[in-house]
Amino acid sequence: QQQQQQQPPVERTLDLDAAIPGCEVVYPWRDGSPADAEAVEFLWRESARRAGLDISDAPLLCAVKPHMPPAARRALAEMVFERMDCPAFFTARDVTLEAFAVGKTTGLVVDFGSSTVIAPVVDGWCEIPISRRLPLPHGARDLDERMLHTLSRLRHPPAPPAAATSPPHRIVAPRLCLPRHPSQPPPDTSRLHPSLLHYHRLELARDARDSSCRVVDTPLRESVARVASMPSSTYELPDGTQLQLGVERSRVPEVLFEGAGACPVPEDVPQQQQQQQ
Repeated sequence: QQQQQQQPPVERTLDLDAAIPGCEVVYPWRDGSPADAEAVEFLWRESARRAGLDISDAPLLCAVKPHMPPAARRALAEMVFERMDCPAFFTARDVTLEAFAVGKTTGLVVDFGSSTVIAPVVDGWCEIPISRRLPLPHGARDLDERMLHTLSRLRHPPAPPAAATSPPHRIVAPRLCLPRHPSQPPPDTSRLHPSLLHYHRLELARDARDSSCRVVDTPLRESVARVASMPSSTYELPDGTQLQLGVERSRVPEVLFEGAGACPVPEDVPQQQQQQQ
């Protein structure tokens, strides 16, 4: 009989700032539902440990999205009771809790986060059949991906197809890939998992999005000329490169209203309009 080789146990950590060779970044939740039960369990246990709580000795309240299927809620309950020994567990719609947080039991909740959800709450009950959501499979990460593409395009303008040698997101180097001192050589990132490098690039894009992007008061399709005439914003990459963000500042958050596949403004907006002060 052939002996089956046992896989080594997976070591999990929440410390993603360290350059750990071979560390793969996984996302426990996808589209408002648990995608990796073991990762969710580790996340909850580690969060409780850092807060000084014994998760097996306290009730657990979990805020879930209105569109989470019943099967996913049952899987969460099974994990909490059978693997985490939690004495009590309750799932509540996050839109309902958001209404309660401002002292309301009835209202219209517009939630921007893992997806754009518009849900009416009536007497503390979420009316799921008439709720609407804009599908963003990875939530705000969809905005980060678009911002990363924008930074890459501004950092290195697109070359002809025959001259392109690497994907655009490879060009933007996060702090993890840069030397800590100008006199030091750049660190060796060949042993780092691609998902870890991409995570840090997305974190860089998130910082650029939070510090530079803005939402216009009218649909971007109808206000391209006005937005392009606004003063540009300067964002500095970790390597010291300064990028001028013009209409891109408003194009990225427009995904929240148009959807992840929308392109409300053409990419070839004249540069002289974007840089007009």
